Amino acid sequence: MPCTTWRRHAAGLALALLAALPAAARERIDLATGWRFHRGDPPGTTAPLMYDLRPEVTASADGKVADARPDEAVKATAGAQDRVLKPWILPSANPFIRDPARRHRRPEGHPGSEVEFVRPGFDDSRWQAVTLPHDWAIAGPFLETGPYGGMGRLQTWGPVWYRRALDIPASDRGRSLFLDVDGAMSYATV
Repeated sequence: MPCTTWRRHAAGLALALLAALPAAARERIDLATGWRFHRGDPPGTTAPLMYDLRPEVTASADGKVADARPDEAVKATAGAQDRVLKPWILPSANPFIRDPARRHRRPEGHPGSEVEFVRPGFDDSRWQAVTLPHDWAIAGPFLETGPYGGMGRLQTWGPVWYRRALDIPASDRGRSLFLDVDGAMSYATV
């Protein structure tokens, strides 16, 4: 049998064997229900966790693009940068950054691990039960004064927390599991 014919038959046999193997089962589970919601940081939190330090809004006008200069972070006061999550989040984009020199390095530690809301045993039963998608800002208050536009607006900034228990069976050990979060507002941390 000529070499090219043998290779063609071997490739065909390999494809036939692959086609005969059972396909890895993919499963999509809708996690829209069973969520708990809380607006604001835990009581007693003196230094809230935030994505980045932001300049204070002192003036605004209708028609101005909201958050017009998100790249203008304020200068950090001593210790304030320790509560900023951005250095821990940016490395998650590294697979999409072609140039290795432009990739981000994750700092040591686990920011926020001391916050009671992130502890596995935290009791969130008093939190509001919600189904996703959930628009927390629509509950108000409607702001009529301040540098938020002459016609008023809903407060769409500030910390909010969502929690949901996930039961992952032992049979899933070793499998790749992915959690897709769609439509999360800006600076979301999962």
